[in-house]
This record gives sequence, C-alpha cells and structure tokens, in this order.
Amino acid sequence: PDHPTFWFSNWNAKGDKIDANLGQTYDPILWTQYTTSRGVLKLMAFFVPMEDLASKSAKLQIKRSDRWATIAESEIDPLSLTALFRVENWNESQGADYRVTYDWRSTFGDTTAYWGGRIRKSPTGNSEVKLAGLSCSNSEIFPYSFFVSNLIEQDPDLVFFSGDQIYEPNGGYGIVFAGTDEDLPRAVRNYLGKFWYLGVGFRDLIKDRPTVMIPDDHDVYSNDLWGKSGSPMPGDGEANTMRCFGGYRMHPRWVEVVEHTQMGHHPDPFDDTPVEQGINARYTSVDVGEVSFALINDRKFKSAPGDVIDAMEPLFAMRGERNLPKLDTINEKNFDTRKLDRNDLTLLGERQLEFLQEWGQGRSKMRAVLSQSPYCQPHHLMVADFDSNGWPQSARDRALRVIRDTGAVMIHGDLHFATLVQQGTDDWEDAGWAFTLPAVSSQTHRAWRPEAEPRNHIPGMPDYTGRFFDGWGNKITIWAAANPFSFVIGEDYQGEGRATLDYMREGGLGYGIVRFDTKENEVTFESWPVFGSFKGPGNHQQHPGFPWTVKID
Repeated sequence: PDHPTFWFSNWNAKGDKIDANLGQTYDPILWTQYTTSRGVLKLMAFFVPMEDLASKSAKLQIKRSDRWATIAESEIDPLSLTALFRVENWNESQGADYRVTYDWRSTFGDTTAYWGGRIRKSPTGNSEVKLAGLSCSNSEIFPYSFFVSNLIEQDPDLVFFSGDQIYEPNGGYGIVFAGTDEDLPRAVRNYLGKFWYLGVGFRDLIKDRPTVMIPDDHDVYSNDLWGKSGSPMPGDGEANTMRCFGGYRMHPRWVEVVEHTQMGHHPDPFDDTPVEQGINARYTSVDVGEVSFALINDRKFKSAPGDVIDAMEPLFAMRGERNLPKLDTINEKNFDTRKLDRNDLTLLGERQLEFLQEWGQGRSKMRAVLSQSPYCQPHHLMVADFDSNGWPQSARDRALRVIRDTGAVMIHGDLHFATLVQQGTDDWEDAGWAFTLPAVSSQTHRAWRPEAEPRNHIPGMPDYTGRFFDGWGNKITIWAAANPFSFVIGEDYQGEGRATLDYMREGGLGYGIVRFDTKENEVTFESWPVFGSFKGPGNHQQHPGFPWTVKID
C-alpha cells in the first residue's frame, strides 16, 4: 500500500498539449560494451524485456567493403537480457564498424533494430595510452550528458567503471530481495532497472571504445561487502543485520547476473574455478596497446570484521555495549586498531596474488592494477573503516609487495573524492602509487583532513600532504586530495544545468584521466570536474593537486 503499482496495455493519448520526442525512446537494444585483448573480441548487448513469442537471438555484424557481414550470433539470456558475442582471431591492429541486429515486431510491423559503434584498433605503437575512470554513479543526474560529452572530447582508449555502478535507491524505488530461486526473476529485473540508467546514460561513450567494470558492494545490494570467498551471509540476509560477519546477502545466481552484466564481456578469467556457492571468479587482465591492466576484485575474498570480534571486546567495553551492527566503523581515537590484524586474514586471497605475480612477468611496457578501493584509508569520515582496504593490515602489505614487484600503478574508486597516495609497507614510499577516482554522483562526502602534522611536509604543498599513518596504522604519503567544498572551480557556462554543475564541481565530483607515456615510462594522473562545454584539456581547471606526473622505475 505504501508503494502503489500501475501498468499499461494498449495505451494511447492525443491532444494538442501532448508532445512526442522520439529521441527519448529506445529500440529493443539498449547499449553494447566490449573488450578486445590477446586476439579475442567479446561484446555484450543489452535488451529490454520482450514478449514470449519474440525472437530469442541477435547477430553481430561487421562492415566490410561497405557491406555488413554477420560474424557471430548469440542467444539472449532470458534472465540477464543480454547477448554475449565472442569472436576469436580478432585483428586488433585494425578498427571496424560494428552493429548488433535484432528482428522484432514493432507497433508498425516486422522490423530490425540496430545498435552499433566502432571497435577500436589497438593503440600499439602510440606513445600514450589514455584511461578514463568513473566511480560511484547515482542515477539522480541521469542521463549523465555532461560526463559523456566531456569524455568523448577527451577520447580515452579504455573506460573503467570502478564500482558502485548502481546504488540501491537508483530509479527512486527500493530493492527486491532474492533468497530463493522463486525470487530470482523479479529481483533480477529490479537490479536491471537500476543498472540500465548507467548503460543507457553512457552508451554513446562506450559504444566506440573498450570498457571494463568491477562491481562493488552496492552493486550487489550490500552496504559494505566482505565476500569471504563467496560465502553466504549468516542469519537473515534480507534484514542485512549480519553483514559484518561477511558473505553475500543475495542469492548466488542473482550475484552471478550482476557480475555477468558488468564483467561478462571481459577477457577470459585467469582461473575460472568458482568460489563458494558457485559464484565465478572473474579476475583477469586486459591489454590496451603496450599497457596491461589487471582487473582485481577487492571484496570477493576479503575477511570480515566478525573474524576479529574477540579482539574487539576491549572496544565494546569502551562503548559500554556489544553493538554488533556497528562492527564496521571505529570512532574511538584511543583504541589501537593494529590489534585487529592477524596474519591469516585475507584481502585479495592467494589466488589473486598468484595471478598478479604471473601477470607482472608479461611483456607489456607498463602496467596498472584496477580495483574497487585503495589499499589504505585516506579519509576521515571515521577513525577506522573496515570497508577500506587498509584492513587487514598484513594482507594489505602482502598485496602491495606483490603489486610493487610488477611495477604497476593502482587505480581505484569507492572514496568519492580524488586522492593520490604513495603507499608504504616496511618504510615510507616503498610500495606503489595509488590514484582514487572522484565520484560521478554521490551524497556521501569524505575528505582527508588529518589532525596530526605530516612527517615530511614539503614547503609550498598543502598542509594535508606528506607522510601520515592512516586509521589502521598504515604508512601513506599523501600527494593530493581534492577535499569537497574546499575550493571553487569557475566556468563561464550559462546554460541549463549550471546549478547542478556548480554543486558537482565544488563537491569534488567528476572523473579521472590517467595517461600512460610508454616512451618516457611516466604516468600522469588527472582529476576532472565536469564542464558544461568542454573546450579541451588545456582550457579548464582540474581538481586541486592535479595533474600529477610520476616516473615509473
């Protein structure tokens, strides 16, 4: 009764006060996303729900000598409403126009729907490979038109969505819990309706360039996620009160749909052995020109706060209560968070560490690890946050040592504002560089505002830069932090949406660009606000502290 429903059948309307805009309608094919790597093209097309008698398959066509040739056919999965095409022996040295075709019966009779773009040739031999990174996409600013126009102008070689492609309130309606097989169809459609905002909004960007995604906690309807190798969440998953003890809240087949829709078009997994509940392990890498990107899942193998509940008893005594639902955050400044570490706790898991070691021995000139959240806590929303990858500390250090040996930089999301950190394990700056992307749209504002003095403050740099310990006692060196509402970025744009753009710019929202110079072995990190009319990279102000160029040894 609180959420009335309605539906239409053979609906029609007429009158001089009704205006039709066919540009805001969609054919059955909503969008496509693809990767090419190591001679394999994988392309996924997304479809709207169709009637039972509708066609169940689609075709992928390539334009050759001004004619369209079908190179693959695929069945449309009835649950995820996707068609996945795989083409081997793909020539990455050449580009190609493509389209997905689908025969269907419209109001006007039998017809064919088309959606396509261009498969890019690999930028091998180019001196620069450019990644665009986006994170944390609330649907409130759909259709993200300023983001899309800005990014098309900057023309990245790879687009990376780092997590929280959806939030539970997306679309203005709640979630449907999936605990049984019977729940799946409705719960999946509930998710798809939220995810479609992202795909439809960014479809003009990603139809013409490789795109990768890594789901984070909100993507699987969990406010924080400690996957524990795919375990089910204990207790009543619908209530979500036991999330701090780890595991997945939703039905494993529902989780598989989420991961398939966001990662099914990635290159084949390094090791496809499923984790618990049959949930797939999808960590892999994608090569773009002479740069290789490892795609890592921070959450799937990670230990949970409940694993160290015995060590938290002194904290409960300080609080005067054993408040299990609040295990995830620590606000007591006089509690030693290093006591919550154990050598047997997991962050990436042994499987992903083995993958990173082997990946680091490849032939690529430069490398980057793409993941959901930085391996430290460069914010002060609370003293210590179990959701950050600064915990477990020993597992964090093991991961950073492996990544350091690969020579890779790290690119993450989740934090909501841009930071550039040089990681430390045994000593300051003995590990790699970590860049955290700003959020596309988020109402949670984190910031780096340390109370302690930095250990090696450089004259002329902001007070919040230098060497610090984060809330978990990890060594981090802060080089840049675009703290929300601490700066003003002006623009002469006067068109519709100016107020929203002003809020987004001052709130530190936007996107990241990472430039890999394979000739000089340098990486430049850029954090961009969104502008109403993008006039080229040299004509606009970036977030404070950016751009920043580092030499990779």
